[in-house]
This record gives sequence, C-alpha cells and structure tokens, in this order.
Amino acid sequence: MNESRRDSERVVFVATLVLSLISTAMYLIVFLTLFRYGMLNNEGRTFAVVALVISAIAMLLACYLALTSRSPAWATAGMSGLGWILICTGLVVGAPALGLELGTPGHSFGGVPAALFMIIAGSAILQAEYNLQQSSH
Repeated sequence: MNESRRDSERVVFVATLVLSLISTAMYLIVFLTLFRYGMLNNEGRTFAVVALVISAIAMLLACYLALTSRSPAWATAGMSGLGWILICTGLVVGAPALGLELGTPGHSFGGVPAALFMIIAGSAILQAEYNLQQSSH
C-alpha cells in the first residue's frame, strides 16, 4: 500500500513538472508572437488562455502534492528541486509578461497570473520539502 502511494506521488510530481514546462513553452510562443506581430488574433488569445489554464492546473497539482504528501521519498535529493523549477518558470513567464502588461495596458493575455500560479506552486513545494526535512530531524 505504501509503495502505491509513493508511485502516485511521483506521478503527480512528474505531471506537475510537465504541465509547468508545457505552460512555459506556450507562453514563450505567445511572447514571440507578440514581439513579432504586436498583437494576438483570436486563436492566439485562446492559446494564451489554454496556457493560463495549464499553469493553474500545475499549481493545483503542486499544492495537492505539498499538502497531502507525507512520504519523504519525493523530498530526497533525487526528487527535490521541483519547487525551484516552478519558481524559475514563473519568473521566466512573469518578467516578459509584466513588461508587456505595463507597455500595453488593456491587452492582458494572462501571463502575470500564470507566473503567480507557478511561483505559488513552487513556494508550496519548497515549504513542504522544508517541513519534511524538519520532521525527519
């Protein structure tokens, strides 16, 4: 029973990582489109909304993992680092998104909320890893 729980935690771990990387790649495509053409068409805005939803799902999975996982297996050196990856992807998405939001007011595409979702998810994972390390000492 304990082994299946550990496996399900790893699946959530990998899903969170993959979703955050997909969302980051999608936002990089949106940024490149905005830099090239200056605006998004309807399909581009839909693409940005889908990227926002994917980042929100990644945040929910990360928060679920942080709040429900009690196994120290995912906080070991081989599994640790997801929190920092999520924070870095949040910064990669957030810096250009904030610049675009400030440069073109009224043309929001969800980059800033997506970055905040990823930073919150990373912070939750880091806090859970810290709690697991403190409880093992």
